[in-house]
Amino acid sequence: MDEIILLGVVVFILCVITVVCCVVYTYFKKKKTREWIRINFGTTPDHHFKDKGVADYWQALIEHMDGDGYLDDLTWNDLGMEEVFYRINCCQSTVGEEWLYARLHQVQSPKELRKWEKLANIFADEQLRLDMQVALKGLDKTNNSGQWILMFYPKMLSLPKSSKYKVQVALLLLGIPLMCFGPIGIWWMIACGIVNGFTYFNVVKKTEHHFEYISYFFKIMKYGKKIKELLKDKAPDYSRELEQALAALNKVKEKGSFLVTMSNPKNDQMGMLVGMITLIPILQYCKVVHYFACNGDKIKRLFDLVGELDGMIATLSYRATIGNYCIPTLIDTQGLRGTNIYHPLINDPIKNHVNIDKNLLLTGSNASGKSTYIKAVAINAILGGTIHTCCGTSFELLPAPVVTSMAVKDSVVNGESYFIAEIKSVGRIIQYTSKTKPCYCFIDEILKGTNTTERVSASVAILEHLYYKNCIVITATHDTELTERLGSKYLNAHFSEIISDEGIAFDFKLKEGICRSRNAIRLLDYYGFPAEIISSAYHQVSLLEKTPNI
Repeated sequence: MDEIILLGVVVFILCVITVVCCVVYTYFKKKKTREWIRINFGTTPDHHFKDKGVADYWQALIEHMDGDGYLDDLTWNDLGMEEVFYRINCCQSTVGEEWLYARLHQVQSPKELRKWEKLANIFADEQLRLDMQVALKGLDKTNNSGQWILMFYPKMLSLPKSSKYKVQVALLLLGIPLMCFGPIGIWWMIACGIVNGFTYFNVVKKTEHHFEYISYFFKIMKYGKKIKELLKDKAPDYSRELEQALAALNKVKEKGSFLVTMSNPKNDQMGMLVGMITLIPILQYCKVVHYFACNGDKIKRLFDLVGELDGMIATLSYRATIGNYCIPTLIDTQGLRGTNIYHPLINDPIKNHVNIDKNLLLTGSNASGKSTYIKAVAINAILGGTIHTCCGTSFELLPAPVVTSMAVKDSVVNGESYFIAEIKSVGRIIQYTSKTKPCYCFIDEILKGTNTTERVSASVAILEHLYYKNCIVITATHDTELTERLGSKYLNAHFSEIISDEGIAFDFKLKEGICRSRNAIRLLDYYGFPAEIISSAYHQVSLLEKTPNI
């Protein structure tokens, strides 16, 4: 008897020690996580790999959006916005990453941007920000959260002929009354249980990723409640919105409680065994999928509320990393004005002013900084209109969509020449500006894929057409003939080189007026091309200047 009591005491002590160890481990793990988040706030994100799945939510969202006031893929690629996104992205969760990626494509109204900034101000409280980031980190990251499927394409999760699972459960239950007739009832239930087991594993194998998506949705609900409590005092309206979104989705969580055993059977082997025999998780899965099909808008609302907070804190961290940033002034008239504006991806960048109230024609010699400048202005127009942050001392703008034609490429696969690709790219801008909404258009080296005479003539026609549209056009060109033919319709500014005994240098500073210098042959000379090539090139220039352009 004493030995039994002693054994019981030992077991009890071991249990207490285990519980204490678990509590201590959890405490120090949370403390370490919190310290890691604190240290990394305001540092440049280190992305070892770039997850392509982060764009899936945005691609699905486009198909369900009304209107087209967003960045298209060509503009996104022209400006290298993928790199800009990863420069900003230090989100703690996949929800935040996917939301931020989508946000950078969508210019917001002044009202929405002011609301965003007001909410962002509450995270000046470091304690609250850290608590929020810890909660968001609980959501963790996955290759693809799959929430876009739950919102927009729940039928992708449906099981074909789902009624057969109800029949299998009914046949299993039939074994209960059959027990009254002897062992046949037990054998019947064993046989049905074996069939159900095979069915269970077959369904789990086919729907493995689906359960991951649903499980992640449950995590969003779980941590959404924690986030709601954190905001109760500092942002009561936002907390109330979260509470309403969570309340609207409570039923789906109740219906899906047993699905945890299928998504992570290691945590509950007994639950998995019961589910395997009775097929309860599969029946619940069918109900949950049906619920998703009826409540996609509510799922999206919860996703947006949680994702916005993660994206917002990532933006605040980005502001801290660049130091020299400004919150843009939102104006009522179309225009772009700013001081010390720079490209966010360039280390130690040259800063320039922006003062564009009407269309701008930018000329300049090779490698002088034209392309970098218009990209810097375009990216800041996007950042100012999406995350209310600009790289510079000051920036004023009317938030409006940006459309570009810059990094044009021919396509061997599609059989498109460079000029055809260029026509299509500029054609997008023409179509875009035919709408009544204001926009900003950026064109680098317009129609450079054809001969001089037709290039200049067609370029003048296109730029004159855009002059009468509800847009501001900023275009860079080597063709100084455009400045003469467009007259007062376009402002003129330029970049130029500095020539000295030591060679050619660039200050990359924007200057007023038209660029009159040319430096292509000088650059050939500077980079060591043979003297006979340089001499011949200058001779060809003198001949061409005496002959009309072809």
